[in-house]
Amino acid sequence: MKQLRRRQSSCRAMDAVLFVRTKSVNLETSLREARQFFSAELRDIDTETVGVMSAIALDETTSQKAVEL
Repeated sequence: MKQLRRRQSSCRAMDAVLFVRTKSVNLETSLREARQFFSAELRDIDTETVGVMSAIALDETTSQKAVEL
């Protein structure tokens, strides 16, 4: 009976270790994917910002030329 309990607790301990390892591996993968996604989002925002700033500069230039005429 004691051996059976020891074996069961040993199996539970092993399951717990494997569960924690699996979670840490999945977490690492999730964090890596999140970083890549976040970097891509920042690049998109930067691209949009550059486009908006260029449009504003072009609009200001066009407005100034219209005023000069």
